[in-house]
Amino acid sequence: MKHILILFFFTISFNSFSQNWELNDIDKTKEYGFQYTFSFQNENDKNEFKVSEKKNSKRTELKGQIFDKLNNPISGVYIKIISKNKTLSKQIQADFEGNFKTELPTGEYSIEINYVGYDQFKTDFRIKENSTTEFKIKLGLGQELRIYQIDSKTELTDNEISEIIDCVNGKRKSKSFSTTECSEKNKYNVTIQI
Repeated sequence: MKHILILFFFTISFNSFSQNWELNDIDKTKEYGFQYTFSFQNENDKNEFKVSEKKNSKRTELKGQIFDKLNNPISGVYIKIISKNKTLSKQIQADFEGNFKTELPTGEYSIEINYVGYDQFKTDFRIKENSTTEFKIKLGLGQELRIYQIDSKTELTDNEISEIIDCVNGKRKSKSFSTTECSEKNKYNVTIQI
């Protein structure tokens, strides 16, 4: 039973003010036996999309284009399409201009995009008979690459972790920021992972 509980704690993940943190490791043989990590979302940079439907007497299809936030097309992105009843799954790739297109039978689907450096995009849509469903997708930047680590002598509460994250977020914009400013001597240390 203890092994199951420890495994459960390793996989716990929470959101704190739109920031992700995880309990990565528990090793009670170490002085600082609880290890947490967190990173910050790129501010004001989320996915956006528009979807439209046009009647088309020739075929039933999905098409679209993928951009970054500066309206530059993103090439080479893989787009995964899965039917709601799980009977159809296909992957297509955007061309040099970020365009993609595929024919699909009528029905309900989900579209998913995972591309390095950008937030995951996922939404549901419907394909109607003799129509084209068209997406214009702007991918937001993913998590910042810098990861912060908290090594604690005891298990921290959600509120304590939120306070530490707030401290780091408030002070990290300063040129002279040091993680020791958000550490509490003899309780926990905050460091930057490289």
